[in-house]
Amino acid sequence: MGMNGQAIIFLQNSALKFYDIALSHATDIDQIQIIIETGILKRLAPLLGHTEVVVQLAALNTVGEIVKYGTSKQIQAVVGEGILEHFSEILQHPKEELIEKALFVLGNVTTSTYARSLLLNQNVLQYFSPLLLHPKEQIIQNALWILINVMSGSVDGVQIVIDAELFQFILLHLDKVQFAALRAVGEIVKYGTRKQIQAVVGEGILEHFSELLQHSKEELIEKALFVLGNVTTSTYARSLLLNQNVLQYFSPLLLHPKEQIIQNALWILSNVMSGSVDGVQIVIDAELFQFILLHLDKVQKLQVFF
Repeated sequence: MGMNGQAIIFLQNSALKFYDIALSHATDIDQIQIIIETGILKRLAPLLGHTEVVVQLAALNTVGEIVKYGTSKQIQAVVGEGILEHFSEILQHPKEELIEKALFVLGNVTTSTYARSLLLNQNVLQYFSPLLLHPKEQIIQNALWILINVMSGSVDGVQIVIDAELFQFILLHLDKVQFAALRAVGEIVKYGTRKQIQAVVGEGILEHFSELLQHSKEELIEKALFVLGNVTTSTYARSLLLNQNVLQYFSPLLLHPKEQIIQNALWILSNVMSGSVDGVQIVIDAELFQFILLHLDKVQKLQVFF
């Protein structure tokens, strides 16, 4: 590359650095709007596809600051300039730093319903399988964050992730990137239909929960119980869960010092017994009823049993 080419890259990079620095101090949405009104977005889109990584990274940093602190309307302004069209290529780039930054930007972009729909129209999820197998944990976590956003509050979003055959990759990380993977599973069982929950359970998800319920981290136990609480709203899933003999791990959970863990465990037992004589007998046989009685005066949510 000649001196002219290097000089152009230097100037492009310097200009982007200026905007990046300005935006990093512009957590106020009015300040972000002023920077957007300079017309920078029209220049950013082509720079995301630049041949030089240093320029691409600077452009991504600038977009990242806008979508991190901007309003939904400001995020829409970003995606309206065709910026999302470049991410399919960036997600396949050999440079880890670019991929990680691109996923960070997309994680913030997918907090906007409008932007999320545009992103899915680009069929970006087809590139997620290798990202969910990436050796770098932060890339896996960022990819899971995007899937969580895609599924959040949306049956259609859950179906998109299932149809993209990504659920099997989420399951791989229940033992590794546990909290992010559990959150992803949680979105499916919280917002999915019974048929979708059954599809998820059929992939062998429940086999991981015996270990998770014995984990030393409270936040993992609490999230695992939340997921199981939603899973046990499905009769089919509930029967599969009981076949895993998960209730054998409930005694210490019902004596746990954290009340939310107790409440989540009681919620699951309530679902197991709901409308089922067999379910009631299973809880009695697991010798858990004595622990339920311990919380008659302590946990108000126990009223769901009566």
